[in-house]
Order: sequence, then structure tokens, then C-alpha cells
Amino acid sequence: MPVPLTVRRDLLQVEEQLRRIAALLQKVAAKPAGNKAHPELAEVARRFTRVGDTLQKSLDAGRGVTATQVRSIATQLEAVAATLRKHA
Repeated sequence: MPVPLTVRRDLLQVEEQLRRIAALLQKVAAKPAGNKAHPELAEVARRFTRVGDTLQKSLDAGRGVTATQVRSIATQLEAVAATLRKHA
């Protein structure tokens, strides 16, 4: 059974914050580069790509996000957090 992630107000608030984060990341990226490589960022990018892919599959199927897809997204976000903690 699809999970109704369609409460427009809530979705728009999440979207607004993701756009804000993206804009801030662009500003961070515009700063002069440091001397230390951050290989964990490649892993974080891959995890966010998987989140996007999961949402895209849901849209392509023409239905809401399933409970399995929500768990998959949660797993990817937990992995992002673990990667950032590990390299902090």
C-alpha cells in the first residue's frame, strides 16, 4: 500500500529546505578549496542519488511512495549520517 506523501504543505516545506541546503552548498563550494580531500562526499552524493532514484521510480509508476521505498530512503539517509559522523 502506498504511503500518502502528498500533504502538499509538508512536501513544500521539505522542498524549501532542500533548496535552501542546495544554495548553501553552492556557496560552500564557491569558497577556496582546502588542502584536505573529502572522499566521504562522493559516498554522500551516491546515497542522495539513490534517494532521488527511489522517488523517481515512484513517480514513474504513477503511485505514492510505498512503505518499502520509505524504508529504502530512510536507510540511505541513515547511511549519509553515518558517513558524515565517521569522517567528522
